[in-house]
Amino acid sequence: MKKKFALVIGVIVVFAIAGIMIFSAYRSSESYRKKKAAETYKMTGTVLEITNGTMVVEPLEGEDELGSSDKFVVSMEHMNASPKPEVGDIIEVTYNGDIEESYPARLGVVTYISVVDSASDDKQ
Repeated sequence: MKKKFALVIGVIVVFAIAGIMIFSAYRSSESYRKKKAAETYKMTGTVLEITNGTMVVEPLEGEDELGSSDKFVVSMEHMNASPKPEVGDIIEVTYNGDIEESYPARLGVVTYISVVDSASDDKQ
C-alpha cells in the first residue's frame, strides 16, 4: 500500500514539474510575447502637473489603475501632435498593462495619449 501511494505521489510530482517547464517555455516564447504586446489597456485621468516631457496624472474615479496608485507619471513621448495637454485636462492613455511600483506609479509601455476634454474649453 505504501509503495502504491509513493508511486502516485511520484507521478503527480513528475506531471507538476513537466507542467511548470512547459508553461515556462511558453512564457518565454515569441508567440506569448506577441500576444502580450498586442494587449492594450486604457486609463483616463486628470493632468495634475507637466514638467520636462512628463505629466503627473490622477486616474478618474472608477478606473482600475486606482487599485495601484492615485497618481501616475506618464511620458509625453507618444502624445498626439495637437492639442497639447494642459494642467486640468482629461487625457486618455493607452499602455501595455504594466505598472511600475513607485510613487507616483509609472505606466509600462505607453503607446498613445490623447486629450479627451480640455480644461481651457471649460473656462469659456
